[in-house]
Amino acid sequence: MNGTTENFDWVTARNECSIRNVFETLRLQIENDIKIMNESLLLNQKKRYSYGIAAAVGGFTVFLEGVAGSRHSVLFSITEKGSILVRTEEGEPVLEGKPTVCDDGKCRLKIEGRERELWHVRKMALEDLFFHTY
Repeated sequence: MNGTTENFDWVTARNECSIRNVFETLRLQIENDIKIMNESLLLNQKKRYSYGIAAAVGGFTVFLEGVAGSRHSVLFSITEKGSILVRTEEGEPVLEGKPTVCDDGKCRLKIEGRERELWHVRKMALEDLFFHTY
């Protein structure tokens, strides 16, 4: 059974893998990603822009803000269907995933039929914001 036992407590595991718990874990991990990105900026870059996170209606926004007022962002929210939705600042969907306990007993997000670790979800959602040249 891929590392789980016959007596695996899937009910408790799934309860711990609730949409609220996964969303909060994702937010905390993204805060750390933002800290790493800001610390990795060169001095001349730090003078021009920085990354941040802010509460938004129904979720939070991760943004890149420049001194000239330019701003790019990605919005994370929980849908009524119980999934996590990530959209661009224009409202275009980037990804949508539902929490699930996988065969190995780990909590992941199921996106387009594939079970993804949270680091991979963060990469899918933020890679363009963090590494795009504006």
